[in-house]
Amino acid sequence: MVAAEALGLWLGFAWLVFELGTARPDSLSSALALIVLVGVLALWISATAIALARRIRWSRGSTITWQVLQTAIAFGASQGANANGTIALALFIPAALAFGIVVSRTGRSMFRLED
Repeated sequence: MVAAEALGLWLGFAWLVFELGTARPDSLSSALALIVLVGVLALWISATAIALARRIRWSRGSTITWQVLQTAIAFGASQGANANGTIALALFIPAALAFGIVVSRTGRSMFRLED
């Protein structure tokens, strides 16, 4: 699940770079800042996905943190003048599933975190 989220971020990063090359942004500095932010997030989540596969302990906390942030982004996507429920659900459902898995008893046992 986290690897799929990382792939989604990389696709978003590629799309933003493509858009910067083909369209004129209203604010170049904002466009560049968004590209850098999405790139950093993609690197972070990719590293987290690799660490999860290796069962490195810090990856659990990183996963929980990302799922909380992704949930906040999903709620933001569901509100306001440009609200989009489809995007909100596409962000919320994987976040809820990944969060549930990593905090479950099975998820805890994968990292040898006993009750």
